[in-house]
Amino acid sequence: MKKIKKFITLLMAGLMSCTVLGTTACAGGPNSGGEAADDKKTQLYVAYLNAGYSDRWLAAAKQRFEEGLNCAQAVFAAFSDVTGIDEDMALRLSSSFGGGMGKLRLVCGALSGAFMVLGVLYGDYQPGDNKGKAAHYERVREIGKEFEKRNGSMICAEILAQGAVEAKL
Repeated sequence: MKKIKKFITLLMAGLMSCTVLGTTACAGGPNSGGEAADDKKTQLYVAYLNAGYSDRWLAAAKQRFEEGLNCAQAVFAAFSDVTGIDEDMALRLSSSFGGGMGKLRLVCGALSGAFMVLGVLYGDYQPGDNKGKAAHYERVREIGKEFEKRNGSMICAEILAQGAVEAKL
């Protein structure tokens, strides 16, 4: 349980400072060192609040996004060692959630990836276990509401339309 609490703290702290820039608002990110952004691609800048925990998951998410993975894949696969799902399977499971669900620009892919991690860690309840299901859904709603509060939306199109936005969990 302590490991799970550490993970949630890291996930919350780390994704609090994940910055997504839309193609219409490309510029150097807040921690980009002033490097020019490629205005032909969506940019994902990841910064982090270490909070005493390792930043390896966030560095992995940023690296994988820069390699061409979608936002959901980058986040979900970065936590493969925590979820116990091998990276290949993690990439396949999360592949449909990028671009706000297959580029429908609905729920943010990075947030969907985070929800998938929560599902692996907390979604282990049996049919009829309404208490377990309710507790899990409460975690999802809490993170979703906080994400929306900090970003103005959970919707990919709305986040991208804002230009440079700090995606905070």
